[in-house]
Amino acid sequence: MSALALAILVAQIVFEPDAPAPAAAPASPPETTFEPASPPETTFELGQRLGVDPQWRGGGEQVASLLTRARASVKLTLSEHVAARLGVRARHLVEGERGEGTLFSRTHGEWEAEPDEAYLDVYAKWADLRFGLQTFSWGATPALAPGDVLGAPDLRDAPGLAVASGKLPILAARALAPLGPVRVEAVFAPFFRPTRAYVLGENTALLQPGTPLDPTSLAVNLDPTARARLQEALQATAWPRDDLLEPEVALRVSGELGPLQLGAVAASTWDRTPRATLSPDFRALLAANASGNSSGAELAALHVLSGLGATPQVQPVTSVFERQTTVAGEATLALGDWTVTLDVGFSPRRTFYAADFTPLDASLTTLALGAQFTPSETLQAFVSAGAYVFGGVPSGTRLFLLEGPDAAATHPPLVVALGGARWRTFGERLELAVAGVVSPRAQWAVVPRAAWRFGDRADVFADALALHGPPDGAIGYFARASSVGAGWEARW
Repeated sequence: MSALALAILVAQIVFEPDAPAPAAAPASPPETTFEPASPPETTFELGQRLGVDPQWRGGGEQVASLLTRARASVKLTLSEHVAARLGVRARHLVEGERGEGTLFSRTHGEWEAEPDEAYLDVYAKWADLRFGLQTFSWGATPALAPGDVLGAPDLRDAPGLAVASGKLPILAARALAPLGPVRVEAVFAPFFRPTRAYVLGENTALLQPGTPLDPTSLAVNLDPTARARLQEALQATAWPRDDLLEPEVALRVSGELGPLQLGAVAASTWDRTPRATLSPDFRALLAANASGNSSGAELAALHVLSGLGATPQVQPVTSVFERQTTVAGEATLALGDWTVTLDVGFSPRRTFYAADFTPLDASLTTLALGAQFTPSETLQAFVSAGAYVFGGVPSGTRLFLLEGPDAAATHPPLVVALGGARWRTFGERLELAVAGVVSPRAQWAVVPRAAWRFGDRADVFADALALHGPPDGAIGYFARASSVGAGWEARW
């Protein structure tokens, strides 16, 4: 796992705790069922969250935001052998930056509407087939499973609002077929969909102030309306082709062995961490920026803007996506009120970054363990841990965000732990929950949440996000995203 990829993983766990105590993913996909006489099934979801920075800091930081998300879907049974789902999602965000002598120095908003899961199911005699936009959740240990390689997470928003959160669907063809005692799932995804993330100018951006590629000057010099539209363009200077010759393909085999649910994954996909290389001239401008030379900062900003879409010979940053191969195994064991999970995985080449933002290639071995305790419908708790072993990293090279200044030359395994609990009381109307992440170098993040539920149709909630750690660590790096918030959700 690359440095930025681990930062993205931590952000996904912290920023999007769909359920503070997520259920363990099954080791095999569920059997498809259909009801030929069933009427169309429609669902609607709508929610808002108002978030505020409790420290009300300046420096280009967003100190208040209003996030609105919506989702709608309809499921249709067309015949005994054919069914369909059509879905859409929408998002609107309004943010304000702290001003001097005024409430906000500037505000901006962004909105989008796009297809959600939308697919056609065909129940053939030999297999169940699905064509269209769909999501995949592979592996046994939630959020840490190395075999969960398909799909693009949306990492832009703070936690709390469950409506339309989580992975974005990808266009794919899937076949699920029984083969003796096991089930085989094959996926062909012809087009690449990147992680949805801010690159700069936002509290949750991948490039934060103080990093080797400090985005402060560029973010300040960009009007927020242009910045929002440039985020995806800034991720890479070259993208995987859409000519059907570079698809993502994956195979998953699952089955049961006594009380154990077992699974294995082999996949050839795109590494969603781009490999960025800085030109020597641009590095010199960044050095001027770091030394406090304002003209160097402004020139660096202009250099990036003028280089967008330029030829590789004159680009300040050349950033491309590369292929990755993943093999993984998983196991799930149910023991009364407990569910224990295990995942192992290996990738021979992943993109990493050194502390000076030089890209590196290295292998990654992953071990993830998890346990979930569910004594009743009103109480649920979980704890998980992931260990990451990096291979082929040069001795003396410090990994960006993954290792501190006193890092050992041998690059010991990196361990990340997460856990949480959820409790419902007062006739299941009041829900109290907490989720958290802990990693080395005294880094931690915690997300407490309290909600009052009006049946299954609506709820109001209050939450908070607190992040702590050194600024060059994968959690402390996102410290500007700390917030308190309140909101509501409705479903019908």
